[in-house]
Amino acid sequence: MQLLRKILLMFSFTISFSVVMAQNETETLVQTLQTANFSNLLSFWDAASEVNILDQTAQKQLTPAQANQQLQLFFSNKNIGEFQNSNEIT
Repeated sequence: MQLLRKILLMFSFTISFSVVMAQNETETLVQTLQTANFSNLLSFWDAASEVNILDQTAQKQLTPAQANQQLQLFFSNKNIGEFQNSNEIT
């Protein structure tokens, strides 16, 4: 019974740590998008990313650099400079 408690405790800590790490990564991604800082986005793309932009009809498989460039082009064409978190609006 003592062993089961230790295993459950370790499992709980592992899950908690994973959730905190995922939340930190998500916050970093949101902050990067809010400021339109494209150089920091490269680490978030997979080796091959499927990109589907509203103005384009076909979905494309792109490298991280190409996907980053497409997103930056979309932001530029739509005059998007930054995002504001709706929870922070006063």
